[in-house]
Amino acid sequence: MCGTTVWTERGRDLVGRQNLLLVDPCLTADDRDGPLEAAAAAEATGVVVKGSGQSLGDRANELGIALLEVDGRSSLEDVELLVRGRIAAAGAGEPAGPVDTAGLYELARVTATLLGAPVEITDEHFRTLAFDNLSFPIDELRERSILDRRPPAATLEWLSRSGMFDELRESRDPVHIDPPGGWPRLVAALRGQRQHVLGYVCVTQADRRFGAHDARVLADAAFAMAQHQAAGRYPARAATKSSEALLADVLAGTADVSALTRRLSRARGTRWHVVGLQERRGRYEPDLRQSVSAKSVLPEGVVTELDGRVYVAVECEKSGTASELAARVASNASAHTGRDIVACAGDPITDGHDVVDIRRAVDRGLDVLMGESRRASATVTELRASLLLVEIGELVHKRPHLLSGPLDCLVTGRTRRSADYLSSLSVYLRCGCDVGAAARRLFIHRNTLRYRLNRVQELCQIDLEDPTERFVVELQLRLLELGDRVAHSAGTEAREGVDT
Repeated sequence: MCGTTVWTERGRDLVGRQNLLLVDPCLTADDRDGPLEAAAAAEATGVVVKGSGQSLGDRANELGIALLEVDGRSSLEDVELLVRGRIAAAGAGEPAGPVDTAGLYELARVTATLLGAPVEITDEHFRTLAFDNLSFPIDELRERSILDRRPPAATLEWLSRSGMFDELRESRDPVHIDPPGGWPRLVAALRGQRQHVLGYVCVTQADRRFGAHDARVLADAAFAMAQHQAAGRYPARAATKSSEALLADVLAGTADVSALTRRLSRARGTRWHVVGLQERRGRYEPDLRQSVSAKSVLPEGVVTELDGRVYVAVECEKSGTASELAARVASNASAHTGRDIVACAGDPITDGHDVVDIRRAVDRGLDVLMGESRRASATVTELRASLLLVEIGELVHKRPHLLSGPLDCLVTGRTRRSADYLSSLSVYLRCGCDVGAAARRLFIHRNTLRYRLNRVQELCQIDLEDPTERFVVELQLRLLELGDRVAHSAGTEAREGVDT
């Protein structure tokens, strides 16, 4: 299916190929053959009728047209919205053919009618694209959002500070929110593929509470709206794109990895390794990107750039182990560019894997390697512990109150003495609580170290002999030590989020 067409006698020539033809039940016995004949001539997918289609069954069979019946409790608008949603779900950023979808304003109108509430469609930065109020009341927040084409700055700040923005981006289901200065809302993200967010659809709870049925209707509407968004943003067909551009779409979540497999004429189910490259002391500059090509890094690979980083995709069967691949990519890129390049290889991917999550893990791995000086390459598996710490650090950066802990008295208004205490505590924990080994590494007497540890326990009111307290202390220390690395990762995520 590519779309839907509503039947009218005057519009019989407008019936689309591979469309579902929706027939209004108000047909006389004399004109019931018209839709079937028009559908057969146009090579439509089938005809949908409301109520019993028994009288049309024999004629549909003669013409080879599929006939579907809709019970009286549903409307053709329900069917139209459901079909568009299923097309969007199946297309996932790479439509199999031209998609006959209505405009965003029509989708907003249909959704508002089905839910009996005002609807607003935005882009990924919450800028208003379309809306429909019908006759429903609206609150001040919605009025401001429509007039200014985006929510007030205070609302955007609340979304970020409360963690609701992260929940909206990460949830695959509609989310209830209760913004200050407005009525409760039900919000669903519009996704082109996997976790890539193209925008949001927001329904205002005007005079009743939303339930599970409303959430399902909104989820189907979000599919259709995502299809419209993706069609406008990614109009190029996969078959006409270069391998490099298609790989960028796969990593961004706007195309499926199977599209890359087909583009390169590989066997179905081919497994791929993706390796990220980064200059250790900064992000790639355009001249560096131009000097890094598939031939210079890996003759058998595909190289692309996305969000300022370079990625290489290579078939697992041609790459050796992931660790060997990362080392070879880092070595070749460094030798070719004359710069200090680090490389991180992700887990193998094939059809059905969430490539966006794999790429996110690779990006975190590059952040870890950039903060080191002893190695130029690694795999996500080898960096698993460090990646978990970085991810926790990103969470803490978004929710600073989680960083509060027993060491606050040493961190706040840090002096040279408190810095010595923190440094001594950190080395002691890294040495497995071995006083002798820690003292040697600090170049101090072990009694000096014991004194410092006792002072830390007194000032912070902690017991380093207690495993739980020791774990919390070490976690807070590690997060504090992430420093610039956490800020860098959080900044990357923020640039992909709300443009405030």
